[in-house]
Amino acid sequence: MHYEEMKPYRSDKEIALWACEVNAGNFAYIDGQLQDDYQVAEIAIKNTRNSSVYSWLGPTLKENRQLALLECEHERPDTENFIDAFRNDDEIAEKIIRLHGKKSWSLYWMSERIQKKYMVGRCLNGV
Repeated sequence: MHYEEMKPYRSDKEIALWACEVNAGNFAYIDGQLQDDYQVAEIAIKNTRNSSVYSWLGPTLKENRQLALLECEHERPDTENFIDAFRNDDEIAEKIIRLHGKKSWSLYWMSERIQKKYMVGRCLNGV
């Protein structure tokens, strides 16, 4: 979808949904308004394979807790781009630990409170 010929189609929701289902990386190239569309973002996050699309989410969707929880299921959750409230969220931290263990670098970006509570810093530093 990043080719010049595709520019006229970047704002078409149906094409964006299909493109993100085929390759979540296409999310980076769709129209900004569609990057703030829940349905398109959900498809992209669910179909992410190698790298996260979370950083490309529109500002409204970065505040959506359900999408943050969905991102936690990714092999390498992009917690660096989570809003502060999600970096300090026990349920999100517990989901990352349950799915990826305490040595997941995704926990590095979590709040100091979370790191202390779950003794994450010690695990990341090999102690």
